[in-house]
Amino acid sequence: ELFNSRRSEYSPVFGNADYTQLYFTSTRDKAKGEDKSLITGVKAPDIFVAAKDENGKWQRPTEIEGELNTEFEDGACCFTPDFQTMYLTRCVMDESAPRAAQIYKSSRSDAAWSAATLCDFITDSVSSYAHPAVSPDGTWLYFVSDLGMDAMGGYDIYRVSIAGGSFGGIENLGPDINTPGDELFPTFRENGDLYFSTNGRPGMGGLDIFCAHQEDDGHWTVTNMKAPVNSAQDDFGMTFEGPYNRGFFCSNRGDKRGWDHIFTFELPETIHNLTGWVYEKDGYELPDGIVSLIGNDGTNEKINVRT
Repeated sequence: ELFNSRRSEYSPVFGNADYTQLYFTSTRDKAKGEDKSLITGVKAPDIFVAAKDENGKWQRPTEIEGELNTEFEDGACCFTPDFQTMYLTRCVMDESAPRAAQIYKSSRSDAAWSAATLCDFITDSVSSYAHPAVSPDGTWLYFVSDLGMDAMGGYDIYRVSIAGGSFGGIENLGPDINTPGDELFPTFRENGDLYFSTNGRPGMGGLDIFCAHQEDDGHWTVTNMKAPVNSAQDDFGMTFEGPYNRGFFCSNRGDKRGWDHIFTFELPETIHNLTGWVYEKDGYELPDGIVSLIGNDGTNEKINVRT
């Protein structure tokens, strides 16, 4: 309830290495700009941030410092692994050159953020590109677009190389991920799993959140997060608190006017029991042997056989 208002809040994402800052997008009345939409009756969204105090308690959100937020629609942001660069979605309402959504880039200076600059890796003026997500290794920028390049239909998830500080070629993630429906709001977990929402796969209704795990051969295995994460309404924007099975996501469930709000989640931990014996090549048992357990999230544990 602390993060939510009488308007919409969505796309939560942690903004520092110790997970004590949470950035999100909101159309609350404290957003910049005076004009309200003639359709929705609310202001254009801005990016807000909430922080934990020294006791680990979340404080009330404030608008981020610096020149980043504008009178236009600003939001759905993400960070590079060092948390010094932000990518965000901006919709600039210009009647002379209408354009729905584009991705912008901002740099951090202490607590403040610089005025955002356009990431012009898409020059097609009629295509939208939005909802950025940086891969855990910092080399790829994932995004959604109606670009049409190798499109499966609707909005697809694409990626563009950002290695070396410049934009490379654009790739469609293909049929493992994309469907004839809309794929939206990609986010990453530290272990490389990709979370996104779609209305193009069997689910519980509206947008459902799916988890995509990339196999060694490059293909993605996609699974529905199911209840209680997913509901009959729209569910999207999942972010994890580092390696832990907890974090935040968004949903418009339970709101009579359909506003999106931020929800917390904590998934049960998976416990594995490993039983076996360790022998050397000639068949002699090694009671003091050391076994290395290497996880696909990069963890590497060394365990004594006697344990």
